[in-house]
Amino acid sequence: MRLEKGAVLLFEGEGHKSDCYLILEGRLDIRLVTASGHETLLYKLQPGELVGELSLFGKVTRTATVTAVSPVCLLRIDASAFAQAMHNEDFNRRLMHHFVERYVRSHEVIQRLGQPKVSHKIARYLLSLEAWGDAPQNQISVPLVGHAELAMKLSCQRETVTRSMRDLTDQGVIETQANGRTIIYRDRLRQFLDA
Repeated sequence: MRLEKGAVLLFEGEGHKSDCYLILEGRLDIRLVTASGHETLLYKLQPGELVGELSLFGKVTRTATVTAVSPVCLLRIDASAFAQAMHNEDFNRRLMHHFVERYVRSHEVIQRLGQPKVSHKIARYLLSLEAWGDAPQNQISVPLVGHAELAMKLSCQRETVTRSMRDLTDQGVIETQANGRTIIYRDRLRQFLDA
């Protein structure tokens, strides 16, 4: 199955079908609308990840809206094929790993959105960037998403993100480079959150 950029695969709240999708190519955004009416970007999915899998475990309605952010190629997996795969030990191990990763990412989103100050939400987001990897380095240099997209991720206003990023820069927690990348200091972020 192929989707063009901007196409919606699943709508939050729609009745489920008993199927899920494996991403073969492209990226998907997972978004939901908060009680206050803000659309919030939870996370992005990439090739090798499943989407819509809760419908195969009895979830009655879709829990989020899933949109293609690039051209996407998906493999549709129906309930019977999924049930058959569940008899494979390696598949079950990979599925468990998938659910643990998704749980950790969801927990990070909850922590980020539960912060009272936008600057703290940004700090938690910066600490959760994949660019940190498993390496013990104290700093990374990365291109960050724009302030509008970051505001959507954090469920706040763009202007507030801009102000908070300026504050983090003024405090030496991050540095903006001339090439558009941002240097992020892990120890300074942690000190900022602990203050």
